[in-house]
Order: sequence, then C-alpha cells, then structure tokens
Amino acid sequence: MVRSLGVLAAGRVLALWAGVFYLVLGLVYAGLLVTKALVMTDGDLIGALVAALALVVAMPLVGSLSGLVLGILGALVYNLVSKLAGGIEIEID
Repeated sequence: MVRSLGVLAAGRVLALWAGVFYLVLGLVYAGLLVTKALVMTDGDLIGALVAALALVVAMPLVGSLSGLVLGILGALVYNLVSKLAGGIEIEID
C-alpha cells in the first residue's frame, strides 16, 4: 500500500523528466526555426540562431522548474488525499 510519497523526491524526478522532454522539444523547435531561416530568401539567419539557442537553453530550464513545482504539489496533494482514502494498493508478482 502506497500511503505517502517523498515530496522532494517526486519533485526531482518530475523535474528531470520534464527537463529532458523540453530539451528534446527545444532542439526540434530550434531546428525548425533555423531551417525556416535558411529556406526563406529574406530570413534573418543570425536572429534565428540566437532564438534557437535561447529555445535550447530556456525550454529545459523552465520545464525543469515547472516539473519541480508540479511534482512537489502533486506529492503534497497525494499525501493529503491518501490519509483520507488509505493510499493506493499495488500488487506486484
């Protein structure tokens, strides 16, 4: 029976997962942005490279911070609700 979750552990796990997810997403968006600037005849390549770098840096940072906060809040809510409901029963063979 899972009666409680470690609040900081849940936050760290979700922060890491979200950071990796948003790093991959940022790389995809950056690639699309640079590709668009290369294809367009009047595209600003330097501006696109700066924006792409900002995406690759900012998205994982914001995603990790959001994951940390939401993981902590989710664990706190689970701990409060599990005291009332008795937790989740898990059967492992």
